[in-house]
Amino acid sequence: MVARGLHRLGGLVYESIFALVFPLFISLPVIADMDWGKHDLNGLMVLSHWAAYLGLGVVVFLVLRWEYRRIGGTKGWMISKRGLAWSLLAGIALYGAAALLLAVAKYAHMFYQPGDTGTASSNVPLLRGPLGVLTVVASSIGSPILEELGFRGVILTKFERLTNRPIAAILAALFFVIAHLPGIIAGLSMFIFVLVNTWLDRRYDSLVPGMVSHITYNVIVSLSVLATAVL
Repeated sequence: MVARGLHRLGGLVYESIFALVFPLFISLPVIADMDWGKHDLNGLMVLSHWAAYLGLGVVVFLVLRWEYRRIGGTKGWMISKRGLAWSLLAGIALYGAAALLLAVAKYAHMFYQPGDTGTASSNVPLLRGPLGVLTVVASSIGSPILEELGFRGVILTKFERLTNRPIAAILAALFFVIAHLPGIIAGLSMFIFVLVNTWLDRRYDSLVPGMVSHITYNVIVSLSVLATAVL
């Protein structure tokens, strides 16, 4: 029993370290592009950025999918019309809840940080520059797909092999929050966001509902940033 417990503890420590380093791999498409804020890029440079992001994005996706299958991931890639509707509503509701929570925190001057709004001014130059469309696509579609496959697919499955489902879901959610380094209020809303997406995936036995919810949420954030850039 002791040996078994130590083996499980060692596995949790190992997977926790993996979960801390893992986001760097998911972020490769973005890390490859260090000039998004520049305004003097010509057409060829813009195309090269697109190629780098899309190329690395596909590679990361294929590696994550292979790893998910290798470790015995069983969730599918289909979604019913009802599941799609609930996932869209979940993304909208989660954004609304996060915005309300941040508004209350700002009004009450409790743990509020300006960058938590999702419309930080540092993002505005990216949308005004020549790579603005790529920024929107990357943050609204590319990142959610890779993050859901990585965290709700690979990392969650790894933790589920070592402990029960509720604890595995909490651990995967915590590491997702840590990977984003948000403020306290944003971190809390992000934690709830992850748990809801985890439930959606489990409810419909598919990774797609979480992706749809995540994409919906990020699209709304991107639109709010775009509105800030225009105004």
